[in-house]
Amino acid sequence: MNDQEIQKYIKQVRNEANIDMERYVGSMKEEFSSQLSAVAEMVASNTETLQSHTEMIGSLMEDVSVLKEDVSILKQDVSILKEDMSEVKGDLVEIKKDLKNKVDTSDFINLKNQVSLV
Repeated sequence: MNDQEIQKYIKQVRNEANIDMERYVGSMKEEFSSQLSAVAEMVASNTETLQSHTEMIGSLMEDVSVLKEDVSILKQDVSILKEDMSEVKGDLVEIKKDLKNKVDTSDFINLKNQVSLV
């Protein structure tokens, strides 16, 4: 083989290698694009989920705030009820004492009859 033939052979091998390399790089590019697309879809889905969760958390925070206010009001109401019940208990004790001291109507009539006989 002479120099010219060697140069021609090298050029042919180089062209074939370049074509093979272009095919390989092209297929790698397609594979990368496909995988990148899948990742982009997952990121978009996760972003939507995150947005939805953020909205739900915001709503829950508002609900908890309202519940805290309601519980505070209920605590005050329970305190007032306790005071009222304490007064009712005191009143019942007084009523019981008064009832023990009062004479039954039938007892009063009997006493009246006995006094009138004397």
